[in-house]
Amino acid sequence: MMSVPLDSYFLLWLIGIWQPIGPNEINKIISEKLKEQFETAEQKKIFRLCEKYVKDGLLVKVHSKPSLYSLSLLGHETMPEKLRHSRDKTRLFLLRDINRGSLRGSHDEVFNGLGDVSSLTKIRFKAQGSEARSFASAVPTGQIFWPRFFQQFFKTGNTFSSCDIRYPLLLSYYRVEQLSDAKQSSLDAPNNIDTLKINELNLALMMGISHQLVSSILNKKHHYYRRFTIPKKTEGVREINGPRVFLKVIQRFLLDYYLGSLKVHPSVTSFRNGKSVIDNAYLHKAQNYVGTIDIENFFGSITLKMITKLLIDNGYDASEASLIAKLCTLRDVLPQGAPTSPMLSNALLYEFDQCMDNITTSWELTYSRYADDLTVSGVNKEAVKAGLKEAEQLLKDGYSLKVNKSKTRVVSQNYRQVVTGLVVNEKVQPPKYKRRQIRAAFHNASLKEHITAKEFNQLQGYYGYLSAIYKRSGAETNGAKTMLEYSEILTKLSQKIIISL
Repeated sequence: MMSVPLDSYFLLWLIGIWQPIGPNEINKIISEKLKEQFETAEQKKIFRLCEKYVKDGLLVKVHSKPSLYSLSLLGHETMPEKLRHSRDKTRLFLLRDINRGSLRGSHDEVFNGLGDVSSLTKIRFKAQGSEARSFASAVPTGQIFWPRFFQQFFKTGNTFSSCDIRYPLLLSYYRVEQLSDAKQSSLDAPNNIDTLKINELNLALMMGISHQLVSSILNKKHHYYRRFTIPKKTEGVREINGPRVFLKVIQRFLLDYYLGSLKVHPSVTSFRNGKSVIDNAYLHKAQNYVGTIDIENFFGSITLKMITKLLIDNGYDASEASLIAKLCTLRDVLPQGAPTSPMLSNALLYEFDQCMDNITTSWELTYSRYADDLTVSGVNKEAVKAGLKEAEQLLKDGYSLKVNKSKTRVVSQNYRQVVTGLVVNEKVQPPKYKRRQIRAAFHNASLKEHITAKEFNQLQGYYGYLSAIYKRSGAETNGAKTMLEYSEILTKLSQKIIISL
């Protein structure tokens, strides 16, 4: 295969994938992994080319000492369409994998995928950990930041530490003014503040992808979802609309940089770091009466209009709110399966949760919500009933949300009280049938000569589930003995795993 000269569109393509990136890093990538695809070039030559492209307006120098470069808007537009599509695909898969934190594959597989520069495959690699820090001057409501790709591939001492560079590592540009540079606008222009306004162009520039791709997703959203169903616990199936990689990465970016700052009430335990169904159940342990209601078709009842209003109420202007809402909805409602839906649904009900917390506290009751499951508990049965009735009315009047009447119940301590799948009568624990199911799974596995990785992972999941319950609820002797037994079984089974082809 003929090697490609580096002083061509392919340098822009290479920088576009890895940006922000420096000449020494470009040289390392080419010499160690892409030497068959590109002509060898000295680091000084790469630096001179990058500086030339900065003067030509194709690149933006985002950092000095060491020098780091990203594509400018003109650089994005200059790349031929085929290369631009290739760059977008590769970069988004890299972003997807870097966001996962724990990844499959090897370095060699990544670069083998880069062998054909006009047709790139999915990228897999193992990422290192990175510092998360916020830079409010660059991202108004930023929460966390994803690391640069280069540092994930090369772990040698030849690269500088991310701690030496004080800027958001994911953004294509170092600061607001450089984003303004990339848009070819004057630094002292009165509308310079708009350079971080969330529109199609700025969103694409910040992620280092083409704004044409963002427009395509907005115009044909249904093409960027895959629909499937999963069985419900009781009867019927639940429809899931999972975003495909391109849209899912954009949604995760919005979630991490913007939506993560939306207010969620402390009484909510769903979809929050450090909180789980266990924490939710524990709030209602050993209560005289436990009442529960379920919101019908929760995500599917939250509309584009409701999300737009939520964002405007939280400080976004109408055009920003509209863009984010469109990127986070399908057929004008929240899709179950999108990473942004949980946060948006939690934030939407902030005032409702606050109102319910105030009411139940004044009535000496306890209130919590886990997604669409609402729980009210306390000493007085009539007060618990009144609390549930109040919640139903508030949901109907304020949000047009309906309660599933068949799942509304108030249970005394004389019967099994279940909150988000856990029994809470005296201590928090799984129902008896679930404990029996788990015990049978461990017992049957312990009798096998061999076990598949899938079966082993399922047992590990059971073990983690029980460990979290016993740790949180302080379940004593029986729990400790059971966990020790299961731990010993897992240790023995780890030597019996077979790889299924």
